Order: sequence, then C-alpha cells, then structure tokens
Amino acid sequence: MSRIELSQTLYKQIAEYLGVLDPRKEKKEWGWIIEKGNTALAKGVDKVVFGTKALSLSDRVFHERVLVIREGQEIGIRSHQEQSSEYVINIGKSPITRLLPRGATRDLLPNRGNFSHTGTAGFDHGWRVQQGTGILYIAKALKLEYVEGDSFKIPENTYKEQ
Repeated sequence: MSRIELSQTLYKQIAEYLGVLDPRKEKKEWGWIIEKGNTALAKGVDKVVFGTKALSLSDRVFHERVLVIREGQEIGIRSHQEQSSEYVINIGKSPITRLLPRGATRDLLPNRGNFSHTGTAGFDHGWRVQQGTGILYIAKALKLEYVEGDSFKIPENTYKEQ
C-alpha cells in the first residue's frame, strides 16, 4: 500500500496554521498526524472561540492537531471518551466525509468547521477522503485523566458496529 509523502511546503503551511515552528509529525497508514499538542491557556480563559462557536475548556486541556488523510483512505469509527468536545475545520481543498454510526455520513466542505459529534451518535465517528488530500484541523477539549505529557492517551475503542 502506498503512503502519502508529506512535502516540506505542506508541513510548513500546517506548522504556520498551528502557530508553531516544528510540530511533531507521525506517519500513519492513512496519512499523517501533525501535532501541536497540549496548550496551557492564560489564567481565567475557559474557552476557545471559532467564529461563532466556542469550545468549552472548563477543567479541560486544549489540544490541537492536523490530520493529513490521503485520497481513498479512511480512519475508522472510534469512540472518543478522551474528550468532552471537539471542533474540526477542513483547512484543505477536498471534501472530508465524517463517518457516523449506522452508515450515516456528513461531508465537511473546505473552509468549513463544526463540532465533530452529534447528540444521537455522541463521539463515535471516523473520517474518509474520496478525492484529493484531506487536511483536517482538530481542536480537542481533553479530559484531565487522558492527558499524557504534551499529548493524550487514546482509550480503548468502545464503539460497536450496529
């Protein structure tokens, strides 16, 4: 299986978007994780605002990363108990499909953002890119018990196909 190569140009653009010089990068079967990691916010700040949407950080840790998902690949549905909320923005040029339980999908178009969970599906979701390269910014409100250094531990996937 071929893997996407991460060009220096794209890496630098993502680093600039994240506001850091040299974010961590990790190669995955489906593409790359580019991670800024956990950020300590100023005292008294308990939310991060994205346009008209606010990610609540009360008793939470702010975490940022970008996923680069190659054409034809998907990240399967998993539970996300490590967070209380997650806001995503498609910062690329290709639509990214959010995979939800029971075969449901929702497209996230370029330059659009939203919370990546639903009341009925909770935090069980995954991602798929059918054409082009998907570039997905993710901001998480991590629960303290999952914080691990400058990142987080991914809990066991409790999602069960229905």
